[in-house]
Amino acid sequence: MFHFMGAVMGMMLIGVLVLTLLAVLVFKALRGNGSGQDSEESESEARMIQEIYNSLNRMENRIEALETLILDQDSDQGNGRKSRRDNYEENDDGMRTE
Repeated sequence: MFHFMGAVMGMMLIGVLVLTLLAVLVFKALRGNGSGQDSEESESEARMIQEIYNSLNRMENRIEALETLILDQDSDQGNGRKSRRDNYEENDDGMRTE
């Protein structure tokens, strides 16, 4: 249970930091530098924001996978259940089927 709470708190901290970074970047892009931004600079900033967005999506997927693993592990240890991996069998092709 404590592992799950730690993961949630870590995810919230990362989310706040990333949202703060995005807010600063958006504010900076909207404000400009007063002398008119060069199109190359704005393309670079747009590319950087897009990379951050894509990285956040990948991080979210990884965190969800970790939460699933932790919850499965906790429930398997607490109930004496088989793990999800034990529900699958290998067929002749080496493929795992349920």
